[in-house]
Amino acid sequence: MLGSMLTATDSGEKLKQSFAAYYNEFYKNLSCRQMVDPNHVFVAATDLEGNLIYSTSMKNIYNIQSYVETVIKQFPALKSGDTVVTNDPYSGTMHLKDHYMASPFFSAGALAGYIVIGSQLADVGGMVLGNYYPYSKDLFQEGVRTTPLRVSRSGQIDRDVIELQKLNSRLALLLENDLKLMVRISLDLAKVMESYYTPTIAKEWTSESDASIAKLLGQITEPSGTITKTIKNICGEEVEISLSAEISGDKLTVRFLPADEISVGFIHSTYATTCSAVASALIQMTDCIPNAGVVKHLSVEVEENTLLNCSFLKPVGWSPYSPFEEIKEAMMEYFTRFSVPQKRIYSKSYRPAVVMPGINIL
Repeated sequence: MLGSMLTATDSGEKLKQSFAAYYNEFYKNLSCRQMVDPNHVFVAATDLEGNLIYSTSMKNIYNIQSYVETVIKQFPALKSGDTVVTNDPYSGTMHLKDHYMASPFFSAGALAGYIVIGSQLADVGGMVLGNYYPYSKDLFQEGVRTTPLRVSRSGQIDRDVIELQKLNSRLALLLENDLKLMVRISLDLAKVMESYYTPTIAKEWTSESDASIAKLLGQITEPSGTITKTIKNICGEEVEISLSAEISGDKLTVRFLPADEISVGFIHSTYATTCSAVASALIQMTDCIPNAGVVKHLSVEVEENTLLNCSFLKPVGWSPYSPFEEIKEAMMEYFTRFSVPQKRIYSKSYRPAVVMPGINIL
């Protein structure tokens, strides 16, 4: 293992460079389709228990951890060269169009953690090409939900799984090529981790983020506050989301009040996505590494089967009507009340509304 010949700092820099290089290759290949939101493309790594070590994205740290928890539960004996893929929001992804892929990596023959990569792919069925259907009343109108499946075994792609995915896509060839690209990058990164990763690196990166968040929370002079935001669906119906934030020591507790249901639109959020939205504000304020050091300081309380902790069959598609931005902005407003400057600039992923004349939503 090359990492044993280097200091933890040098090995860590090698890994960061590798993550950046593979992210750039991944996004470059996908962006030529002009169908991919860069905020939904990422490469990441977790430890063997699913705790996030590093990610190129600050948007979805809870989603990544939730997905790896699902993989660990459903595939407890993955081998080198195995890869598991899903697009299921109720298994960890943010949206049905998002595809997450996980591959184990090993150290001295023992499982050491997982590489996780993700992106939106071209089309997975549903009412419209590309799965952008903000009139959705349920998940099936968005597209086909695929349970976590082993898409490669010992480095060999499982053709049956690829064919299953292609069968449910209007852009089957694009989907196949992108899935193969994801498998290759996931397995390549697993080999890189096996060359350079040591538990010391994970501890250092997590400690850095831990210290950054603790410092941020220590700057808050009034430890509690309540903020309300309004979101609209494509039909112009409004719903308010309200949260209260309270700091005790180095722990931030965010409580969401139950929000009214709206029957149409991509305005629902799973618990993992709601937590990720809260966490993304902390990462933006500190520019820390997105990892479990952030999660350590957060507790998010949301009533089950509500707008921000929805359950199957609720639609959670990618859309300007997603609650993610409103949750994040509510948290940013909470911090900026105390003149805490943000360290990272983050662009919104809002898109113009799509008008679909002639569609009866009733």
